[in-house]
Order: sequence, then structure tokens, then C-alpha cells
Amino acid sequence: MAERNGAINRPVYVIDSPRTCSQVFGKLWMAHPKLEHIFMSMMGPSIYGPESLWRGRKSSDNTVESYTKLTETANASELRMFSPTTYEEGAKYIEQSAKEILEKSKIPWIKDHSMCIVPPAVTENWLNETPQPESLQQNPTTFSTQFLDNITPIFLVRHPALSIVSFYRKQTDILRNAAEDESFRILTSLEWTRLVFDSYLRRRGLPVHTSPDISEFPKEQLPLLIESIDVIYNTQAVAEKVCDYVGIDKDGVQYKWDPTPEEQWPPSALARAFFQDMLKSSGIRRAQKPAETHIDLDELTAEWSVEFDEKTAKTLRALVEKELPTYEYLKKFKFLV
Repeated sequence: MAERNGAINRPVYVIDSPRTCSQVFGKLWMAHPKLEHIFMSMMGPSIYGPESLWRGRKSSDNTVESYTKLTETANASELRMFSPTTYEEGAKYIEQSAKEILEKSKIPWIKDHSMCIVPPAVTENWLNETPQPESLQQNPTTFSTQFLDNITPIFLVRHPALSIVSFYRKQTDILRNAAEDESFRILTSLEWTRLVFDSYLRRRGLPVHTSPDISEFPKEQLPLLIESIDVIYNTQAVAEKVCDYVGIDKDGVQYKWDPTPEEQWPPSALARAFFQDMLKSSGIRRAQKPAETHIDLDELTAEWSVEFDEKTAKTLRALVEKELPTYEYLKKFKFLV
């Protein structure tokens, strides 16, 4: 049964950042008979919609051209997957869809990137180095506080030296963000994950500070936070923990699956660019040694200089260093396998 009181039959919301192994994590639950999935519905408002995160940002000409083309050429099937609505409309759609799924005696399994669920005002404040007002610290999302307090949140994090550069590499041919673009900073920052995570601590009356003593926190009140290395290398332990946390049968987890035939791939150019590895897969692929076991920024910067160029490598390193304190903070709350 669920470890956290009241988790059973509440919507599950997986909140992550790009390149945090979230596709692999989601695949584990894709065939679970108790779950029904709502997949990245807030991508529409954040990428295609009138308030999308790249509009009005300092970006290279290539970036603006790429985002504009994606928005203008999106076909009907793509728009059904990533509806180009406003943030408010996207949030209402998810809340209503979750309600309808619950009425069918199933559990909604919702998944979004954290930067997709915070309103433009939040990212604007961050770019301008303006403190978030109290109201946005209590609820930094586009969802109602009532909805947030009646879901089961799961957070995924990954070392920024891996996630940021992986995203830069993957998006080069489709989004064409330059490393110095404001939109790239928004897309890769852990700030949004932290804001949402901390909002749960605040609303539950728990302390929020930069050097938390985890022993002070009642475990049953903490949201579940998982590091991506454990999704890959401690898969079964993570899966069993999630099943207990959510209150679902462990037998519904799948560790193997059939590759998706190419004719069934989503028509979205954006989706194909980021999902094709998962669509081709039949299970979790593991390197012999996790990259997280040896992260040397000097070595990595030298490698990035060869792969990209020296300027990009230095910019990526600066972004990683800026994100490290937030990563180390969130990591203190991670589920220990």
C-alpha cells in the first residue's frame, strides 16, 4: 500500500527537467493497468503557444527562426499532442482530464518539464534576478493550489553537467538554441524544479533554506525525489518505491517492451528528435559505468571544446556551475536506494 497517507487514487505528477531520464522512467509505467497517462500537455503553451518561453527572449537568429518554423508548420496531429494554448488553458485541460480519469477509477499519471508549468512571470523574474513574490513562492505554477495539494508529486533530477550538455547536443538540429540564449537557460535550469519542490515544503509548514538537515523533516511529508542515476542503475528499487508511494501493484511495472514501429512514431518533428532513442528501445540501456561516478569539469570542458567550440564549452560550463548549488540542494532530498 502507499507509504504516504492519502496517495492512493490521487493524480501522480512527474515533474522533471529535460534529459533527466524521464522518458525511461515513464516507460516503466506505460502499460500499468491502473494508470492513464497525460503526457507533456504543457509543452504546447511553453513552445507553441502565444506565451511560449522563447518569445521576447534574447536569442540567436537561428533560434528564433527554428521556433517560429516549428510553430507555423505544426500539423494537426502534432497540435493534438502539444496543443498551442495559453498556460491557463493548458492547466485547466490537465485538471479536467485528471478529474475524468479518476471518475473511471484509474489514476492519472501526468508528466511535464518543470519549466513548462511555471507562468511567464516566474521566468521573467528569474532572468531579471528579481525575487519571486510570496504568492509565487507558495504556488509558482499555473495550476490551482487546490489541485497541487491533491496530487502525488514525483521529482526527477540529474547532475547539470550531464543534463545541460545532453540537451544542448540533442536540440542542436531542431531548436538550434545557442548556449547563451535566454531560452536555453530557461529550458535547462533546475530553478523551476526547486521552486515547485520548495512550494510543497512551504505549504506543508516545513522549513526552506539552503542547507537543510534532512533528519529534521518528517519523511511522510516530503515529496518523492529521484535521481536519474537510480532510474537507470537501481531500476527495480526505484520502481518498487514508486509503487508503494503511489499505492499501485508492482506487477504492473514493465522492464522490457517492444520497439515502436516507425509508422507509429509521433509526427511532431520536436517529439521525434527527442524521443527516437526511446521509440527504438526495448528496455533500459546501461553503460558499464555511470557517468555520474566521475564528473571532472576541466576534463568535460576540454571535451566540449572539441565537440562544439571553445566559446560554447565555456558557456556550458558556466551554466553548469550556476546550477550546481541547486542540484546539490535538491539531491539532499533524494530517495536513497
